[in-house]
Amino acid sequence: GSISGYLKWTNIEDYGINLNIEFFWNYVEIDGHYYLIDVTKASDMNEFYSNFFSDYTYLYFGTDPEVFIRMHYPKESKWQLLPEPYTYEKFESMAALFPLFYLFGCKTISPDTDILAGSGKIIISSDKPIPELDLYYNCKQEYDDGVWDATDGSNKIEIEYDIQRDKCISFSIFLKQPNKLEFEPIAIYNTKFTYGIYDKYLI
Repeated sequence: GSISGYLKWTNIEDYGINLNIEFFWNYVEIDGHYYLIDVTKASDMNEFYSNFFSDYTYLYFGTDPEVFIRMHYPKESKWQLLPEPYTYEKFESMAALFPLFYLFGCKTISPDTDILAGSGKIIISSDKPIPELDLYYNCKQEYDDGVWDATDGSNKIEIEYDIQRDKCISFSIFLKQPNKLEFEPIAIYNTKFTYGIYDKYLI
């Protein structure tokens, strides 16, 4: 069957939720149980994922409903397949997490909000070692970067931020492909930071 609703994100340039654009995905029923499927997003997975993960294509097939709701909001709440359906407000306010977050086995991110403000620390935890990450954030139409390793050498990474000091328009965590100038997003925060002539570029 078909399910209609909205996406939490489409791509880095078109971040957010557009209520004027419907998105469709599917469900299947097997032995009385429902499973969620998004063949469109599965087809978007590029060579990067196949190089790192043998089972990357299955991320959108029979996906855990708690993961699916991070990206998909159905118009009919029953298709969330959750014991306690999320409100639209809760769906809208969560951080934008991309497939790599789950493929790395990441379990939690803090703060879990789509808007990052002030200063603080981002903490990502996983049940497996987290690879080296490149951090990029938009600063006056330029990109500053740094590299952070998991602080305990295994399954947690901590990143300090100060939106006002760094004048960040957005704060994005990427993984860089070895020996290539290609990056894949793990999480993206909006900051709503504004400053002068650059305001017109803000999302």
